[in-house]
Amino acid sequence: MVYLERYNVNIHLNIRGENVENNYYRRIRELRDDHDYTQKYIAELLGISQPQYCLYEQGKRDLPTDILKKLSAIYQVSADYILEIKSAK
Repeated sequence: MVYLERYNVNIHLNIRGENVENNYYRRIRELRDDHDYTQKYIAELLGISQPQYCLYEQGKRDLPTDILKKLSAIYQVSADYILEIKSAK
């Protein structure tokens, strides 16, 4: 993902530079539901508010790297799994 802060533009790019939509928000919701965790519980583990976490699950806010790392540790999955990145074979 490329973020152009000056112009406040988000562009999601895959490894070939093609424009793609990242659906990480669906994955983090699925993971939370699979573990029977509440948004409030995950937000507390992340050190953020529940409303802020809710924005990540709704895809209304980009997922910062530090939060991605913490979610990977909480659920014991790779960041690639959360971001739905498939490795080329």
